[in-house]
Amino acid sequence: MRLAFREKIVLGLGAFLVAMILAYTLIVTPYMKKMELLDRRIDQKTKELKKISTLSQEYIEIRERMEQLKGKARKRGKNFPLFSHLESLAAKTLIKGNIASMKPQSTPIGEHYKESSVAVKLENITTRQLVDYLFRIENSEAFLRIKRLHLKKRHDNPKYLDATFLVSTYETSKGR
Repeated sequence: MRLAFREKIVLGLGAFLVAMILAYTLIVTPYMKKMELLDRRIDQKTKELKKISTLSQEYIEIRERMEQLKGKARKRGKNFPLFSHLESLAAKTLIKGNIASMKPQSTPIGEHYKESSVAVKLENITTRQLVDYLFRIENSEAFLRIKRLHLKKRHDNPKYLDATFLVSTYETSKGR
């Protein structure tokens, strides 16, 4: 069977068109899908890398702060007298006579550390005296912090307050 020139051209164009459709379906489309998948993975991994970088920076800052705190704890010495330190700060603030009670507590934290705290109750103090005392506690070289604070106005004289708060510090417990 002999085909005319025109028929050969139509048949050639048809074969070329079928070849192009097959190439697009079997090669180009999977390649495009793979590229989209890889682009999404690149975006995802870039976000993960940024998150890891942020966490790494936070870890470094926390580790440096922990080393500073350990240094302060070592400088302060083992068996730090928290109770007497708070009394001396109260004497410097001129509120030692306003101390109603001081109750020491100790709580183990993990294997090597413990939290020492003192619950302090002050009566008949001014706001200025309380702020001065709390400022001295927070800014002392002894690495102390106020964990809880409860204030109550006096009914007999509204200028004065009753304050209850917990002061805590951390210590090493097994000679570390």
